[in-house]
Amino acid sequence: MTWLLNHLATILISVGLAAIVACIVYRLVKARKSGKSSCGAGCAHCAMCGSCRSAAAAKKQPSAAPTDKTDG
Repeated sequence: MTWLLNHLATILISVGLAAIVACIVYRLVKARKSGKSSCGAGCAHCAMCGSCRSAAAAKKQPSAAPTDKTDG
């Protein structure tokens, strides 16, 4: 019992840090399953652009007709 009381602060801090890590992992898994990018930016400049699951899904979707962008 004295060991537990002597190490109570360490135990509480460890449990708190473990809970924070678990929340971060949960959030990353949830974002990954919903197709969100982990970096938050577009994939155009990413070195792994072609291997990303969201990029592969975007390639499968039919694109809209190209628009003519002329300055006028």
